[in-house]
Amino acid sequence: TDNGSGTFSPNDSIVNALYLPSTADSTQGFVNLILGTDPTDVCPQQFDTMQINLFGLPEINLVDTLQTCDDTTMIALSGTVTNASGGVWTTSGDGTFSTSRFDLAGSYVLGKNDLQSSFVGLTLSSTGNNVCATTSESVIIEISNQPEIRISTPITICENSTSATLSATAIRSGGVTWGT
Repeated sequence: TDNGSGTFSPNDSIVNALYLPSTADSTQGFVNLILGTDPTDVCPQQFDTMQINLFGLPEINLVDTLQTCDDTTMIALSGTVTNASGGVWTTSGDGTFSTSRFDLAGSYVLGKNDLQSSFVGLTLSSTGNNVCATTSESVIIEISNQPEIRISTPITICENSTSATLSATAIRSGGVTWGT
């Protein structure tokens, strides 16, 4: 090699050997290989070169879980893709992507079936991966039912009363707070 630190398998004396790039080769992004003939009694040694370009594997970064209430219709997305030219979103639900499914920072509009479910899955897959395989990561959107509160009928008391007994029902709520 001219600038590589990988190894040849089974060895460097085989015409159709394998080259096993090293970590340093991968970091550098390429390696130049030189193939030379053995000299003969009458002819000089001959050389040829080739370059191997090493592309990093596509990487995707997403949050693991997004949480929302069922009164929300749009979820902001945030995904990053490195070592690829872009990405594409897909959904396990019936919602749509507000701008484009290729917009990594777009929004997902929850569909009717999404809202009736407790979750929907979104997957971001790399595109433009050079010679590398597509990489995908998924995020789950957890959809919680909106809390409900019901106050009983109006109460009528005399103005000199010192208290009024209040009655209400709270559903899917961790607690309530009365105020005036």
